[in-house]
Amino acid sequence: MNQGESFSGRVFYRAGGGVRLALFVVWLLPAIAVAALLALLLFWLFLNGYYYLVIVPVAASLAPAALVRVAVIKGHCRNWLIGGLAGLCVAVVLYLGYFYCGMVHHWGPRAISRPDLLPAYIKARMKTDVIHDVNRSKESATHSAVMNWLMLGLEASGVFFIVIFPSIQRSRRPYCEACGRWMKRSVTSFSPKASAVVMDALRSGSSQALVALCATPVYSSVPNLTVGIDLCPSLQEGAWRGCPVYISVKQIIQWQGIGGADPIDQARGKLLLRALQATSTEIAALAPRFKLLDNITGRSAIAGPLQTKAANLVQEDLSVEIRDVESEYAGKVRTRGMIWAGSVLTFAPLLTFFGGLGLLLWATGILDGKVSPIEKFTAFGMIAVAIVCIVGGMGVALLNPTYIANRILQQRLRHELARRPKRIVNPDNPESLFAEIVPKANWGRLMLDSASDVGLLLLDQGKREILFEGDRERLRIPVDALTYCGFEEFVYKSGHATIRYHYVVLRIESPTRFWEAPIRLRTGTGLGARKRKKEMMAVFESIQRMRPGPSAAMTI
Repeated sequence: MNQGESFSGRVFYRAGGGVRLALFVVWLLPAIAVAALLALLLFWLFLNGYYYLVIVPVAASLAPAALVRVAVIKGHCRNWLIGGLAGLCVAVVLYLGYFYCGMVHHWGPRAISRPDLLPAYIKARMKTDVIHDVNRSKESATHSAVMNWLMLGLEASGVFFIVIFPSIQRSRRPYCEACGRWMKRSVTSFSPKASAVVMDALRSGSSQALVALCATPVYSSVPNLTVGIDLCPSLQEGAWRGCPVYISVKQIIQWQGIGGADPIDQARGKLLLRALQATSTEIAALAPRFKLLDNITGRSAIAGPLQTKAANLVQEDLSVEIRDVESEYAGKVRTRGMIWAGSVLTFAPLLTFFGGLGLLLWATGILDGKVSPIEKFTAFGMIAVAIVCIVGGMGVALLNPTYIANRILQQRLRHELARRPKRIVNPDNPESLFAEIVPKANWGRLMLDSASDVGLLLLDQGKREILFEGDRERLRIPVDALTYCGFEEFVYKSGHATIRYHYVVLRIESPTRFWEAPIRLRTGTGLGARKRKKEMMAVFESIQRMRPGPSAAMTI
């Protein structure tokens, strides 16, 4: 059953199909120019033996794809067919242009005015190209016309998909025809169990259940039910002209992509509803979650209790303390500079390894031939240093590449905590653990640092409390206040590599509040996965021993 049949009588967004053609073409020209230059670069790489099958053309297609998307946005293209054709033209210039450059090079300048010869040239290439493994000698190069055609098909499919699909997707995004502007999207999340309530409320047109649901706090965990609204920017500017508001709903399983990506388009899950025009009662019901909607409904139209922010959970239970660190001491550790420095230091072991290799080659070059005793002594000293660099760099890179960055971050954290007059964890306490909080929304996402906070974790067995003094937050959680404590594992796969992360997830959930903190000891990554799992299991068991009854959970 499609959306129209399921929501009989309701209006869905339909793209107007318009485009500001002159503006669109102007913005499309840079994409075509960049595609032509990259086509020339691809052939140069092919000519010099640096053309890696599939990888190189797919990587080259990213920049033209981004420029075509910009052309769609700037050219106000609401016609997916025009957007797709623009992407197709750019993809043709990029990939077939690569073969066109080869045709001109191999068949001479006369071929410049004969694009009709391109199919014949491609056939000739497929018959003569050889595939060479860079890890083996050139004598191992193999020739197979079938394999060449297969590789061509894979490369063309990847390039055309990467360039065309984003432009089609972007041209279908809601657009305010009255104001002539692209709509902006805002999202909020509910418990995954709320999908039936939301969908039934939207189908029936009765917003009472939606009002009660929107009065609950944001469900910041994953999986969840994400509701997005598309609205005209004029609303944000306080000059709303009666523009429509559209609702989209998606059941999210896992967030993915880079940080800040739109979950409706990028996250893994099932799209339940796309761009349903909201009624006035639905807009009023959603207003507690989307404050911009107050400008439409007026604050008096919003019924239901106010949601409780995580930072103010202490209001309901004085024994629970979840609050921000004082502004003059907050954010002094996990700064943008420290995050970038940590990312750079992660590669230090590999640089040490390659530096050792270079030093070894230099030393062997010195020993090649007649050398004086001093030169021989120097060369053997260089070899000794090189061996240390190679073994040490490779060892650290395999066992724990983030060791150096984490040590520096931990020292800075303990130094900054020592300066605070109010703290609940003593930085000199030997039982405190260096830990981080990683929201589930960041699990598996491409980010420089997925943690939302770093700090010292202390499990007070006597008072049966979990204490966390972080860079930005201070937590005092009695174990009796927890509604969930689970040991969870997240498996991240990239090619043949598999990385396992283990967390202790703490949660406080009630009709008026939601708070969750997936905690992980910041001990790094690498081959010591079993050891890190054992350490996290010890933290989990320590918390479990403080809790009365079999209320803990484990998820693998």
